[in-house]
Amino acid sequence: MNRNESMPAVILYYFGWILTIAGVVAGLYLGFTLDLPKDGYTYLTDPHPLRWVYGFSTMIGSAVFGLILVGISEVIAIISEKSYEHKELQKA
Repeated sequence: MNRNESMPAVILYYFGWILTIAGVVAGLYLGFTLDLPKDGYTYLTDPHPLRWVYGFSTMIGSAVFGLILVGISEVIAIISEKSYEHKELQKA
């Protein structure tokens, strides 16, 4: 990323990657730790049968949304750069 980019583009870029990474970590956590609740306050030792479905859904959903934000940030950066170049050409 260069200096001429707008601040919203930089914020969306980093937020998109943070969201993608956090979603992958959350999905792995769900996949490995989700258990079936038992009546009362204790938990069974058996894992939830759909734990990896929930985990992969979390990973895919966050990755898609995060990468969409990264793409939008790139579009904003390109538009900002073209606008900057256009202003520089008009000054000359």
